[in-house]
Amino acid sequence: MAYSLSISLALGAANAGKTLSAQLFNTAGADQGSAITTGFVERGANGTYLWTGSIPDDFTGAVEFKRTDTSAVLSVVSINPREVEYTDARVSSRVSLGATLAELTAGTPPATPTVEQALMLLYMALRNRMDTTSTALKFYNDSGSVIAQATLNDNGVLFTRDELTAP
Repeated sequence: MAYSLSISLALGAANAGKTLSAQLFNTAGADQGSAITTGFVERGANGTYLWTGSIPDDFTGAVEFKRTDTSAVLSVVSINPREVEYTDARVSSRVSLGATLAELTAGTPPATPTVEQALMLLYMALRNRMDTTSTALKFYNDSGSVIAQATLNDNGVLFTRDELTAP
């Protein structure tokens, strides 16, 4: 497996319009694979580039950027998977993308909800009926039953909404 990583490079006007290469090397200094000349996009004429490349899972090391006409090293950027975090894998391992989430049942929302519970409470609050009176706030499910409520208090100086509780 691999993940995609983008790195920005500000190399100066002297390096504008040049063909660049990227070479991964590990923490022992050994090259990982061969030099890569694809994935570079130049922005403007001032030597600013964006490189997007494929990085093997759990690779730790660096990528060295060179001009292909002179082999001069222009920049070296470290790659540490603990800093990059494999964002796509982490999100999809927590929430099954494309899966439906069940509505919450009546009760006090937990202080430490799962990602699914937190998303569903927000979604239900935005989508479904919500009633506000001078003393109460009530959230409903799709079928019209109250799932959570909070006491409201307004003394003319301070407005307070208590924590959500079971109905």
